[in-house]
Amino acid sequence: MAKRFILWIALLSMHQFATAQNVFIPDNDLIIYFNNAGFSGCLTGDSINLSCPAVENATKVNISGYEVSNIDVLAQFPNLDTLIAVNCGIEAINLPFFYGL
Repeated sequence: MAKRFILWIALLSMHQFATAQNVFIPDNDLIIYFNNAGFSGCLTGDSINLSCPAVENATKVNISGYEVSNIDVLAQFPNLDTLIAVNCGIEAINLPFFYGL
């Protein structure tokens, strides 16, 4: 019985590791935005889990007022269709990254 339980825990841990898609966030202000905008449960340090329901369901991101300079990680949000970036640190956007917007 104990061996089955340990095996079950090991398999569950491997599944969790295999399904989590943590991506590095290179911009501290974007991490602050994620914390303030309801994505805090998806964050682990300076990485965000792309398989987190909040990330998977996000259709709009509004980084207005945040001094964000690198938004490359947003290109990996699967359902993002609106990006609002007014009075922020964005100077240019690499459009091939954002083919879905």
